[in-house]
Amino acid sequence: MTHLHTWIKRVAVVAAFSIAALGGTVVVSAPAEAIPPLCETEWWWYVDGGNNIFAHNFKICEVPPYERPQAVNIQVHDNFNNWTTVASGWGDAAFYCVTVSASNQFRVAGPGIPAQGPFWNRCTV
Repeated sequence: MTHLHTWIKRVAVVAAFSIAALGGTVVVSAPAEAIPPLCETEWWWYVDGGNNIFAHNFKICEVPPYERPQAVNIQVHDNFNNWTTVASGWGDAAFYCVTVSASNQFRVAGPGIPAQGPFWNRCTV
């Protein structure tokens, strides 16, 4: 009987290792996740003559699509100490200032755009 117990224990140990090895093989053979493409954010803003504000926000990537538009907002500071979004777009946005004031500011916001500004522009809504 002692030999039978020893033999059963050995079979159980071998079976346990075989099942563990098989389970490890299944995990290893699972499909790998795709590596995200290398992209950089390209953003800028431009004011022409004090009345028009243009904003641009894209991701430029190494794989197609090479240019990927991102949300972009142009915000103007109002008299109540709030930022009001006056123009928004997907990749590009533009805003025409109706009234010019020496005390107002604007800023550009969107994903990938670092905290910046506000910029003096004399632009009001």
